[in-house]
Amino acid sequence: MKLFSLVFLTVLLATSANALDEVENFGSNLGNCDMFVYEPASLGKNDPSPLLVAIHGCSETAEKLAKQTGWNELADRHGFRILYPQQKMSNNSSRCWNWFQAEDTYDGQGELGSIREMIDYMQTHYAIKDDGVFVYGVSSGGAMTSALMANYPELFHAGCIYAGGAFGAAESPLRPMKTMTHPEDLSAEELAATVRRQSGTEVVRYPNVVVVHGTRDPIVSPKNGRLACMQWVELHGMGDQHLRSSLIDDREDLVLKEYCAPTGEAIVSHLEIDKLTHQLAIDPGDGERQGGKRTMFSADFDFHSTWWIARQMGLISR
Repeated sequence: MKLFSLVFLTVLLATSANALDEVENFGSNLGNCDMFVYEPASLGKNDPSPLLVAIHGCSETAEKLAKQTGWNELADRHGFRILYPQQKMSNNSSRCWNWFQAEDTYDGQGELGSIREMIDYMQTHYAIKDDGVFVYGVSSGGAMTSALMANYPELFHAGCIYAGGAFGAAESPLRPMKTMTHPEDLSAEELAATVRRQSGTEVVRYPNVVVVHGTRDPIVSPKNGRLACMQWVELHGMGDQHLRSSLIDDREDLVLKEYCAPTGEAIVSHLEIDKLTHQLAIDPGDGERQGGKRTMFSADFDFHSTWWIARQMGLISR
């Protein structure tokens, strides 16, 4: 009985340590979305930290994303806060973000407006570092990440589009499925122009961007990742002369292209993971570079993509 009680208490403490706090009154919430926050116990209310906005994909929740990615454990280790927006089934029956609707992807409107209000709330009520806001999204959440960076480029230091796509690739409820599987061939100039119509032409700084995609993704074609990369390379005014290609850890299945500044800093990164489908690449374990949980949306690839993305974006130090 004592052993059972001890095990139960251990599980309870581990669960509560990773629990998300819901925030209900964060703004007008025109998009009718939910807001959850994770704050490491090591951070005091007035301790400054970066902020990560982590956006789930279809059929998921904030809690499921936190579990499979291992973001909370990284936050505990490295001291940053996490905002988890959550879609409601009343907005989309599959809990997908409506990335293909202009009324949900334009400044101050719908779901995008709600997420912006959540970020404003975090910056007002928590000690968020200047130039310390990052965004990460998976699948439809990756497409919303593109929309956030397109509408508010100077708000974010960096963002990651995981199995998502370029901003403005589809702006009609009739086109999302076709865009996901067979995206239209658009030039870099056309892709960049779509963002500039939203951000304006006086942007001082665009965010650094990390694009991650599986080469065998049957849901969102890898071409979408390539278009997203093209979009941000053009916005940063970069070309192939800035390109650096490599294999992560000498692995043939982790092919990385980095478009770099003269200093060597990677401004736009594009990682294609060979043989990965529409899943997150994880590496369950307790090592420094390990983490994540196996679910139907994540696969053990001996590669903790969350940890790598956090380093690549500059959220945690190299």
